[in-house]
Amino acid sequence: MLKFFRYFFILILLVPVSGFSGSGLYFGVDTLSHKLRTQVAVNQTFSDPPPEPINVSTAGTEKFSDLGIRIGYKYKRRLKQRFFLSPELMVSQLDDDFIYGSNLKIGVDIYDFSVYGTSGISHINQFDKNQFNYGLGMEYKISHRISFNLEWQQFTTITENTVAIENFGAQVLTTTTDTQRDISVIKLGITIYLHE
Repeated sequence: MLKFFRYFFILILLVPVSGFSGSGLYFGVDTLSHKLRTQVAVNQTFSDPPPEPINVSTAGTEKFSDLGIRIGYKYKRRLKQRFFLSPELMVSQLDDDFIYGSNLKIGVDIYDFSVYGTSGISHINQFDKNQFNYGLGMEYKISHRISFNLEWQQFTTITENTVAIENFGAQVLTTTTDTQRDISVIKLGITIYLHE
């Protein structure tokens, strides 16, 4: 959790000290649907002929069963300016795992709608990995300070390679395991602006 506070301090440094009309701090709460796809390839070499390679692929989807929170700063140079920049911190729970990190959103306001692209770095506790993520999102403003949001995020592939060597007398068994995990997330939530 200490790493999360590091991300928080980085955000504070990025947020302009002076206020700009149209800019403001916000926080959000999301419900998440995520998909975890795991592919495992096992190759063994042992005497002659070698065993056949083993390839296993699994995929699991959880439908809006997890929660996430966000805090960020929407920066616009002027009130009527359509383009915006938003550094953001987020913490999400996926099953029994936690993902936390920082994102940067770049987008445009189109009347009551906003569309944006997002990218950032997130730490996935279960795998102890820092992964790049990217995605797309949109907001619909229902009042001056409240918006509904829908966002899709994809994390770069988590790759783990292991090699095990066992001795059987004069024979040596070498097992190479290549594991790849892909995580994608859909967020549906509400955003509340403290000032805009």
